[in-house]
Amino acid sequence: MEGLKLVQALSLLGCFLFLASCDTSSSARCYTLQMETQDSNFDVCNYLLGITYKNSNWTYNGCENCSCDQNGVKCCTTLAIPTQYDEENCHPIFHQENCTYTVVDNEDPEKPCAVGNWIL
Repeated sequence: MEGLKLVQALSLLGCFLFLASCDTSSSARCYTLQMETQDSNFDVCNYLLGITYKNSNWTYNGCENCSCDQNGVKCCTTLAIPTQYDEENCHPIFHQENCTYTVVDNEDPEKPCAVGNWIL
């Protein structure tokens, strides 16, 4: 049974990595991992190395809100990615603790740069 959980976890991790490598220019950054069974007595969703119960919600990696129901696990990012800024003179900095970006001047990191658009 433990071997099966590990295989499921690695498969799910592979899905997350694939999704992370996809083009993120779309404004909708949600994905659903379908359940393998459509059992009418469904009572849990497995995700990575844990278990969550049907109709529950949680935060994954601090940047995604996820939920579980009979259709599977659905996650949506809460991370806004900066676009339309001066890429020659500025760079984005990711803050994992609150799942945000700031864009700062390359030569003076204390100086923020203007951002024209944020993509969710």
